[in-house]
Order: sequence, then structure tokens, then C-alpha cells
Amino acid sequence: MFRLLRHCRRFFTVVLLAPAVAPAQTWQFVRETRSEKPDPALAFVSREFSAGNRRVTLDLVTFDPRSFTLTVVDQGATDPPTHASLAAAMQANFCVAGCNGGFFHPDNRPSGLVIAGGQRINRFEQAKLLSGVLLVDAKGPQILRRAEFKDHPGITALLQSGPFLVDGGTTVAGLSASPERRRTFLFTDGSHHWGLGLAGSSSLAELGLILAIPDATGTGCRVTRALNLDGGTSCGLYFDRGAGERDHAVEPFKRVRNFVGVAPR
Repeated sequence: MFRLLRHCRRFFTVVLLAPAVAPAQTWQFVRETRSEKPDPALAFVSREFSAGNRRVTLDLVTFDPRSFTLTVVDQGATDPPTHASLAAAMQANFCVAGCNGGFFHPDNRPSGLVIAGGQRINRFEQAKLLSGVLLVDAKGPQILRRAEFKDHPGITALLQSGPFLVDGGTTVAGLSASPERRRTFLFTDGSHHWGLGLAGSSSLAELGLILAIPDATGTGCRVTRALNLDGGTSCGLYFDRGAGERDHAVEPFKRVRNFVGVAPR
């Protein structure tokens, strides 16, 4: 009897101390706070989403890959970097928009293979975090799974990064629910709608759920693939509003190794 009571006490203690599992929240589009379309194939929008008491804003640059493409701009490993800022890097490389690139080591070496300006930097890596590849060749930009990548001549830009946020139009399982921080990412509908974005403070799991919402990017299409680039103080976003207008420029708080730019074809 005493053994049974002790067993019951242990059971109830475990039950009472076990952490509650919060139900998954449903993210919804709230409003579009700003929309600019300097070119029929190029747009900048800010869109707000909510789930419970959480709010996340996405600043998005969307483009048609028939008129624009993606390029990788390398900063070099030495100090000072090649460019003084994200905005300076984009302007020097004739890009109308851009953001920070992928991960890098404390000595400024990039994580994984980078191809920028025809130069191959580092090597292709199999690290778990580097689950995706941005590749640009004659076919245009592509977001690939690491296992899908086949090296070949004619690659003009390449960047390893991760994790995948959306694949097949669905949020990728197992994304981390913390920490919440600024994040940059790439996305596509698999056809004529591409883009890059800067998310306000969010977790990878939250961002994956938001981007899987139908028409999350305001293009009228569904995101089929989205790839995380980086998070925290490395994140920034630039958009050239055109002659006579002040550019939109959110600069990274710290030096980064490379950038991803949107350039006319």
C-alpha cells in the first residue's frame, strides 16, 4: 500500500511538473502597410502577420526572373571589407535590391561554397545547417536541396545556406521555435515570382509557417520553396526606389562576408 502511494506521488509529481505544450498557432495576414512598384517586374512590399499576441512584419522585394536575376557579391576576408555598407555594395554592382548573404566564420571565411563574380571561394560542404543552395546559371536562379546540387560549368552565382523554410508549398518540419530574431530569406513560386525578404523578430518555425500561407508575399502565388539566409545582427535589406527617391536601407549591424543582390538581366 505504501509502495502504491509512493508510486502515485511520483506519478502526480511528474505530471504536475511536466511543461505544458502550447497548441500550434495559426498565422494570418493582417495588412499590407507599404507597396511600391517602380517596374512591372519589380516591387517592394511590407506585410504584417499575426498569431495570437504575436506580430511579425515581412519586408519583401519581389521580382520576375525573366527581367531580373540574383547575384552574389563577395566582401573578402580582410578588414576593411570591399564595400562600406550593403547599400554601397548593391550600388557598386548595379543591383536594384539586395540583402546579406550566408553564414560565415569568425575569421570572415564563408561557410560552404560561394561563387561570386566568377570566382569560387571555399568548398562545397555537407554541414547539417547548410541544407540548401542558391544557384544561378543560364536557366536563372534556383533554390535547391543540397542533394539536388550538381556542379557544372556556367554557374554565375552560388551560395550555400539553410535551413529550408518551405518546400513543396509546405512548412518544413522540425524548424526551431526559438530564438526570435531578425531573419533574411529567399523564396520562389517555382515559376515567375521570386524574391528576398527581411523578417522582423521571429523564429525559424514562425517564418516557415508564415511563408506557407497562400499568397504570403502578395504576388498572387504560393511560395513553393523558401530558404533561410541568416539571422540576428547580420541581417539587412536594400531597395533602390529610383531617381529622386530615398532608398530603403536596413543595414546589418555587423560586417558580413557576402551579399545577395537583385540585378537586371
